[in-house]
Amino acid sequence: MAKCKFCKERKAEWAMQQALDADSLSFYPLGYHVPGYRFVVVCEACREKIRGSALLAMHARMEA
Repeated sequence: MAKCKFCKERKAEWAMQQALDADSLSFYPLGYHVPGYRFVVVCEACREKIRGSALLAMHARMEA
């Protein structure tokens, strides 16, 4: 069982990769990530935290 690289406690369920546009992150179920690109395995809870913080950062950039 792969463990989440962020919390290092829960089971990893997602592969997080930088999107091709380089400004956002993409999440894929393990085994379905884009081949040839680096990825980090994360659990569901950390995925939600990361997505939430990424949305806040994107919103801040749009208002600047």
